[in-house]
Amino acid sequence: GDAMAQSSMYVLAGQLDPQVTAVVVTGCAVAGLGSSVLKLCTRAVCGDLRSDTRTFFAVSSLLILICLFTLRLALSLIERTHSQPCEEQRLISKKREAQTVASISTITVYRETLLVIWKPIVALFLIFFVTLSLFPGPIASFVSSGLLTQRWIAVLLISSFNLFDCFGRLLLQRRLFDKIPDYLLAIDADGDDDTTTDTDTGAPHFCNVDTMLLYPSLARFGFLPLIIACHSTTLPILHRDGVRLCIVSLMAVSNGFLAASCFMIGPVMMVSYADRGERGGSASGSVYGDRHRDAASLLLMLSSIGGLTAGAFFESIVDTVVTLNARGDL
Repeated sequence: GDAMAQSSMYVLAGQLDPQVTAVVVTGCAVAGLGSSVLKLCTRAVCGDLRSDTRTFFAVSSLLILICLFTLRLALSLIERTHSQPCEEQRLISKKREAQTVASISTITVYRETLLVIWKPIVALFLIFFVTLSLFPGPIASFVSSGLLTQRWIAVLLISSFNLFDCFGRLLLQRRLFDKIPDYLLAIDADGDDDTTTDTDTGAPHFCNVDTMLLYPSLARFGFLPLIIACHSTTLPILHRDGVRLCIVSLMAVSNGFLAASCFMIGPVMMVSYADRGERGGSASGSVYGDRHRDAASLLLMLSSIGGLTAGAFFESIVDTVVTLNARGDL
């Protein structure tokens, strides 16, 4: 259910302005932050772990019911106020789809999309692989040095991660930081009509994809030995709660910013690719823009799920290394 809901949201957002995608990914982070705040509140109010857990799930269930009711109310209002435009748009989309299905296969659409946005796809996989390798298991298993206390350290570190992950995604909100999204989506100054700036696929060259997505996602592998070292007492400075909090926060900011950037730029790259085809490039033409954007959103979603799955499996290896390192066997 979660996979179906998220994939649908990202596909729908990919059809619209990139800022809509930024809002969707930020909303996911806000939900995680809200869960952490609720956990902090129940931990502070309840005395023991059992009552803390029961209270948390009871309040969470109530909040989910309220959200479902609010969503149903919002959808009914939208249907009443925009039913006619939505129906017209649906008819137009069906007509365009009928025109394109006979001309281009789904395999071709996904192949073209993969050739254009392979860098965001690879970057997104690496981002979530590193994150799930370390979060929440190895991070939540830190032994407090005294500042945060053992009762609070796991909850505070997880809450800190969710907070700074949300902040990283907010960096792409144009109303707050307009220069960052512009820099991310920048195309070479010569424009996509200059063949010297085009990739082999004929797509315009987004000149900052490497520096803002691919290289930072590779650099995040440095968090693996750093978090493992934080479990060891051989480096006293890394064994302090404050230093650990800073490292986790930095990892969270990079996770939120880079993941949101990948989801934003993928559909935009395919829009430019389709427009290029209309002007004589190697793309199939702008009439296929909707299908390419859908494919981009789905491929990015599959990449994130693959990274989460691989990272979750790799976490067991990291846990073993952390245990051996904490005992001084490494």
